[in-house]
Amino acid sequence: MNKGLEKSILGSARPPPPRPAGTASGTTRSDLRSPVTKNTILLGLLLTILGTGTYALVGFLPERWTALVPAFFGVGFLGMGLVAQRRPAWRRPVVMGATALALVAFVGTAPGLVQALSVLVGAEVARPVAAMEQGIMAALCLGYIGRAAVCYADARRLRASAVRVRN
Repeated sequence: MNKGLEKSILGSARPPPPRPAGTASGTTRSDLRSPVTKNTILLGLLLTILGTGTYALVGFLPERWTALVPAFFGVGFLGMGLVAQRRPAWRRPVVMGATALALVAFVGTAPGLVQALSVLVGAEVARPVAAMEQGIMAALCLGYIGRAAVCYADARRLRASAVRVRN
């Protein structure tokens, strides 16, 4: 058989490049331990617990379904964190999307943060349970945004130093 024809039929004669050490999918252990990915999963779990716990606290009443809003956000964050963990190539855009979602959640619940502080100092608020739930959600989202910003700055600094070392 002609060598050129054999090469085109069977593919390249060179073996594929080796995968990095770590898991079978080619991801390294450090990919799975990314702080932002872990924080995204943790935020999702905390918000899911907050939403379902508050819904239970108000008695599982159908007219109070808005107590589940943090749980809806939590499921979204949990899904994004798991996708970022399982697909390292997608991690950056997924985590950026999670940070944007946290910003939207914070802006939506920021008034509740002020009301929650009012409840804590003993002031009268129309819906104290909702105010506390919104305040906790706002604080969690703000903490996530702050931690993500630190991780982004560290990654940028690390990339910049790697470029300087190569040159």
